Amino acid sequence: MTTQLPRVRVVLVEDHQLLLELLADSIGQLAEFEVVGRFTSGVAFLSAAKSLKGDVVLMDLMMPGMNGLECVRSLRREDPSWKILIVSGNTHALSVSRALQLGVNGYVEKSAPTEEILTALRAVASGKTYFGRSMQAKVRKLRDSPFPLDAADRLSSRERTVLAGIAAGQTSKTIAAALGLSEFTIKNHRRRIKSKTGLQTNAELIRFATNLQLVEPDDL
Repeated sequence: MTTQLPRVRVVLVEDHQLLLELLADSIGQLAEFEVVGRFTSGVAFLSAAKSLKGDVVLMDLMMPGMNGLECVRSLRREDPSWKILIVSGNTHALSVSRALQLGVNGYVEKSAPTEEILTALRAVASGKTYFGRSMQAKVRKLRDSPFPLDAADRLSSRERTVLAGIAAGQTSKTIAAALGLSEFTIKNHRRRIKSKTGLQTNAELIRFATNLQLVEPDDL
């Protein structure tokens, strides 16, 4: 007699209705999964999460009201047993770094083939991690970096903008003119950036900003 294994309970959080339905249909056709919830916002999902008793949540990052990272942070605080697979068009290193800090189980680019998203879902559901083929090098670079994953989050928005200018090779005077601030203020920002990140030289700041792509020079 064959004993049927319980199906993995999957919840989808995606603000694009068409993609939400396509994912639900693709996952629902697989015998090992059961789609137990579909939500177009993180707020709606969090309010229902306790009653869903789901196993895996497949979540977008760029959603109105509450972005996916905020949703993951709240979910981890309320119920760390959930496995989390990010499926997003946002593959910027800063977002990936933040997702890794929060302990997501997988991250796949939204443009990946449906079959790869399903492969990722199977891996995450079984307790493994999965990062999309287009993202694996970026994830390795972040994990192997000498800089802490949370270093960029220690900076204010203005400090990240100043860091972007430093990465672009701009002087304090040039950055000050672009931002409408005094050169003295920019030098203070530089000192705070070094203090918060533990980095001492401009060369280290430039490597931190550009090699890890945690801020982009064109943010300035």
